[in-house]
Amino acid sequence: MMLRRPSQQQLVAVLRATLPLLLAAFLGGLLALALQPKPPSQTIIQVVTPTVLKAAATEVLPAPAPTPLPATPTIIVFPEDTISLELVTLRRDLEFTVGSLHLLRATIRIQNARIAHHDLQTSNVEAQLDLAQADLDAAFPLVSDEVRAAIQGLNDQINYLRDDLAIRPETIDSRLADLTEQVLVLANRDLP
Repeated sequence: MMLRRPSQQQLVAVLRATLPLLLAAFLGGLLALALQPKPPSQTIIQVVTPTVLKAAATEVLPAPAPTPLPATPTIIVFPEDTISLELVTLRRDLEFTVGSLHLLRATIRIQNARIAHHDLQTSNVEAQLDLAQADLDAAFPLVSDEVRAAIQGLNDQINYLRDDLAIRPETIDSRLADLTEQVLVLANRDLP
């Protein structure tokens, strides 16, 4: 498709249609400039400097009276970076709380393993014990040293449980119940 050159009549028609709009825009701009408030004149800032009084050569000025020493200020000593200390304490408490939540999740997993054992679903018992160990591992870096040692013992107990699952299934239920109580005790130990 080729573009054609507009005829003179078309140009005049377009010019007649747009000329009033262009004229209105131009006059509106001039009116806006005319009605715009004038910028404030520059403010003059006066700086007052003290003047030195010169005494007459024959006049002797009295010596200034000594100013009394200020009272000794009371010094209050705060621990260094009180706010930082509070933040560290809050962060530690938060980590302990998150670690306790992981321990509670491990408790739920152990209870699910106990239910699966009652339903004779050995593969589900092993899967729940794996998830419980994962929760114990997630809690490990977030808890106190005392609880860390106990978590290592719990992981060992879960491994022994898994080994005895096929050999002595009659002892599994009571051992899972004991394991649940031990994890609950640990979960409550680190709560702030």
